Amino acid sequence: MFNVLLDRFPDNYKGYLIRTDFRIGMQIISCFKDKSVFKYEKDRICLKLLYGNSLPPKDIAIDGLIWFMNLGELPKIPDNVSEQDEEPQPSKKEKDIIDFEIDSSRIYSGFKSTFDIDLDSVKMHWFKFRALLFELRNCHLSDITELRKMSTAKLEPAQKRDIEKLKRLYAIDDKDEDTFDEKQEAQLRGLMSRT
Repeated sequence: MFNVLLDRFPDNYKGYLIRTDFRIGMQIISCFKDKSVFKYEKDRICLKLLYGNSLPPKDIAIDGLIWFMNLGELPKIPDNVSEQDEEPQPSKKEKDIIDFEIDSSRIYSGFKSTFDIDLDSVKMHWFKFRALLFELRNCHLSDITELRKMSTAKLEPAQKRDIEKLKRLYAIDDKDEDTFDEKQEAQLRGLMSRT
């Protein structure tokens, strides 16, 4: 387990060099969320982002990817993941509160105003970036993330209507009209294997 106070920020996983810049972590998350990228391509793309051209054996590489994205920890497999599942299935209550594409300008300005860090000109380890990201307070990003998490169940009707309108305005839309469903993906894969 990685301890930010005692350990140096790692630059390798089990002896294999990794690319640790925060932009790599953001690109990996974007790849996994990108519904236009086929599931079978995501592992390859993300491993290439993390390791570059020096890929370790696949089992070590995947463990390293999980470890990197989880800030130096290999998480226990959740109860809602069966052996056949490729990825953990989020519970219905889990929702993203930050999207690196939608919130990019808010993240940038939050780092600049809170920590005086210009993300455009700094090289920062993914672990450090994530630690700082979730400590942003009193900025537009923190206001928006609080709004996204807010429950409207106990609000007065007029206040509830206003808050729900704001929640829709700042919602992270996970609908993508240009995506393939699994049947279409299988058909395309079949066509590609014939050529």
